[in-house]
Amino acid sequence: MFNESSVSDQVIFITGASRGIGRETALVCAHAGAHVIVGARSEEGYASVVNQITEQGGYASGVLIDVTQEESVYAAIHLILDQCQRIDALVNSAGIIQYHTPVWETTVADWDRMM
Repeated sequence: MFNESSVSDQVIFITGASRGIGRETALVCAHAGAHVIVGARSEEGYASVVNQITEQGGYASGVLIDVTQEESVYAAIHLILDQCQRIDALVNSAGIIQYHTPVWETTVADWDRMM
């Protein structure tokens, strides 16, 4: 169960936060007092969420991340740690467009990419 006091003053990194469940999670956490790090593949992707949070009096910043690229993940983590010195929680909400193949016909490579 979500308890707003449990995220107050916490640094929460949310991947895939530019839309959908990730965006809504970022807004809820920021409203509860968390410092939200909005992760997205483009500055345009995270800017609207960061702007919405800060306009409502919350604290948020954005970071570029492509979770399919290991180097991008490491770079994002290092940037956050340099700026915030910690990450208290991680919400993995990034996703890719699903393949339109029955699961029993999905290749191992496609499965690995989705995961």
